[in-house]
Amino acid sequence: MPVYQYKARDERGKIIEDIIYSASKSAATNELARQGFEVVTIDIQKDEIYATGSEYLTNISLQELARFSRYFAVLVKGGVPVLECLEILHGEAKSKALKVLALKVRNQVEGGMSLHMAFNEHKQYMPKLFIDLIKVGELSGKLFESFMRITEYLEKTIEFRRKLRDALTYPAFLVFFIFLLVTYVITLLIPRFEEIYKVLEGELPMPTQILLSVGQFSRDNFWLIIGSVILVIIIYAEFAATRFGKRLIDHIKLRLPMASPLIIQYNITHFVKSTSLMFFSGYTFLNAMREATNTVENIPLAEDLGLICERIENGQSIHDAFKKGKYIPSFTTSMLKVGEKSNNLYEMLENIVEFNERELDYATQTFLRVMEPVIIVTLAIVVGTILFAAYLPVLSMSRLIKV
Repeated sequence: MPVYQYKARDERGKIIEDIIYSASKSAATNELARQGFEVVTIDIQKDEIYATGSEYLTNISLQELARFSRYFAVLVKGGVPVLECLEILHGEAKSKALKVLALKVRNQVEGGMSLHMAFNEHKQYMPKLFIDLIKVGELSGKLFESFMRITEYLEKTIEFRRKLRDALTYPAFLVFFIFLLVTYVITLLIPRFEEIYKVLEGELPMPTQILLSVGQFSRDNFWLIIGSVILVIIIYAEFAATRFGKRLIDHIKLRLPMASPLIIQYNITHFVKSTSLMFFSGYTFLNAMREATNTVENIPLAEDLGLICERIENGQSIHDAFKKGKYIPSFTTSMLKVGEKSNNLYEMLENIVEFNERELDYATQTFLRVMEPVIIVTLAIVVGTILFAAYLPVLSMSRLIKV
């Protein structure tokens, strides 16, 4: 979208110089007049500083979209016209990306484009569900309900991710603590014992000799070790960015004994919620499933859901197709069977979402309850072994003094 440099006089006669994004010069002039400015001069800036998507729009966070959607719903419910809603939200937006988006959409709607089509012009920054539900709201005259559904969906997605992050934060912190403690003991504590060991002039126990060798190697090659760790992290990130690498990592995640139930529950809950919203927005159940499958982050699980879609397309019943899935919870399959028989899939999907959300909470709590004692015991064993090796010569000091 072009950028226009303007000079205008406000209501007090003060000259203002600024820029405005607009589809055309006339639209920019009308917009400034509506804001109470008397345009003195207005000219398009050079092509290289147009507000292109790559230059001014970056990825918009789910938190920002949820806030945007909730505010839009409140304004629409209050009877505020769509153009005024977009102008208000442009002013309320925290991030520059969302400000630019709101302004672009507003200008396009002012130019005669429907709201969902205007958002669709920026689909690389908006979830497909967002645009589809806005379309449903416009066509049905229930824009408030659509924005509230969008808000609920985004907030639930944010909450799911927060729970998953919280479930992994505590174990990660303990593992990091173990690493710091072991590093301290090997690189700082053990060298203090070396002088004592030398004075004893005896043959040190094998565990102590191994500990001393590790400590000496760590001190002599400290920067090499740090560099190697950074290199491994970079290689992992690059590998995970490839299709093959992500698929392999996701496959391993689904095999982890304690974390896999949590990962599966999170992805299935997100999938069913997406399917429900797509179904509500007018998609057939099969197409809703296909679109929702694209939102699943775990590749093997998404592939399994894709096979389920193929089975349904080939004529299998919904229940039979889901029953053959590798990762689908049995209760979800049973409830879909009931919904299929009663011809009330949408309501049943809502019930599955509600049930799976509770199951996700339970899986998160179970994961934390199991991981906490496992990591604490591991911590005790690692630290205990190191301290035992460090103090073993002291415990046998009397024998070494005789030597």
